[in-house]
Amino acid sequence: MVASNEQSTATGRRVAQSLAVQVQSAEASLALDRIRSFIKSVNEQTTHVYESISVHGNQSNLDSLLNSFANEVKYTGYPLNLYYGRQDDSFIQLNAWDRSIYLSMPVSYRNADCVICNAFRRNFTDEQTEWVDRERMAAVWAHWDEKSWEAESFGFSNSTLHCTQRPWYIQAARLTSETVRIQYTEPYVFVNEVS
Repeated sequence: MVASNEQSTATGRRVAQSLAVQVQSAEASLALDRIRSFIKSVNEQTTHVYESISVHGNQSNLDSLLNSFANEVKYTGYPLNLYYGRQDDSFIQLNAWDRSIYLSMPVSYRNADCVICNAFRRNFTDEQTEWVDRERMAAVWAHWDEKSWEAESFGFSNSTLHCTQRPWYIQAARLTSETVRIQYTEPYVFVNEVS
C-alpha cells in the first residue's frame, strides 16, 4: 500500500512537472510571438519612413529632412525617434514621444537655405559662441510645433554628438544602394531568427 501511494505521488509530481514545463513553454512561445510581431512592426514603420524620405526629402537640406520626419510622425502616428547623420557630422534627431528636436553640426556647416540651422545660431550668447568655436561643433535642443511646423524654444546644448563615430552610422555607412536594409546595432541585436 505504501509503495502504491509513493508511486501515485511520484506519478502526480511528474505529471505536474510536465504540465508546468508545457505552460512555461507556451508562455515563452507567446512572448516570442509578441516580440516578433513588435520587431516586424518597427521594421515596417522604418521601411515606410525610409521610402518616404527617399522620395520626398532633399538629402542636402536638414529642413527638408526634418519636415519629412515630422510629416511621417504626424500623419502616421509612428512612435519613432528618427536620426539622420551626414559625413560632415551634421545630425538631426526628432523624438516623436515629446516632439523635441536635437541638432548638432560642425561650425563650418553653412547653408543659407537651412532655416532651422540659422535660427538656432542666432540665439547663442558670447560664451556659447566661444564654446562652439573651441569644440568645433554646435548643438541645441528645440521643441517641434506640429501646428506651425516650426522649431521653437531653442536651448543650447554643451554636449555634441559626432554621428560619424556612432555604431548605427558606421554600420549604415557600409551599405550600398543595393544592400540597404533595416539593421540593428548593440544592444538591439536579436537571435533565433527574431530580427
